[in-house]
Amino acid sequence: MRFYFFILLSICWAPAFCQEKTFMLYNPAPVARMDELVILRKKDLINKINGLDDKKYVAIKDVNKQLQSLQFDDLDKDGSWDEVIFLHSFKAYEKAVFSISIRDEKPEKGLTRAHVRQRRKNADDTFGPNIPNDAIPAGQLNTNFSKVKLPPFLTEGPAWENDMVGCSYLP
Repeated sequence: MRFYFFILLSICWAPAFCQEKTFMLYNPAPVARMDELVILRKKDLINKINGLDDKKYVAIKDVNKQLQSLQFDDLDKDGSWDEVIFLHSFKAYEKAVFSISIRDEKPEKGLTRAHVRQRRKNADDTFGPNIPNDAIPAGQLNTNFSKVKLPPFLTEGPAWENDMVGCSYLP
């Protein structure tokens, strides 16, 4: 069953230099929703927040002024973020209020909830340093361990995991 949030951005009645706006997320369900993914599209935010443009970021705080851990996604790979996402746990029928403000730089990284460690194999069958960003070539064949002692990539644990999802390839 899919649930939807109602999002309301309030209007800042102060002069144009107003630094924060508030918005509300409403859980219309009669059940609590733990770690619900909230997605805010930049083009919608630009229409609501004066001064937000392609070179700026946002920071989001909850009603207790706690800075939320945000992820900025560049969906079209143009070097500028297209959406900002965060997780929030809602009580049944809860109306959660957040404040949003413009930042010149990306807010500090928050709580890490996913971890992937990967290293590439060297020519001498050792593995190099941790790779923070990588792409596996298209058409990469599965490693046949009956012919090859070590795979071309070394990952710690499953190839992708977080506290909610884990997957791995087992031949």
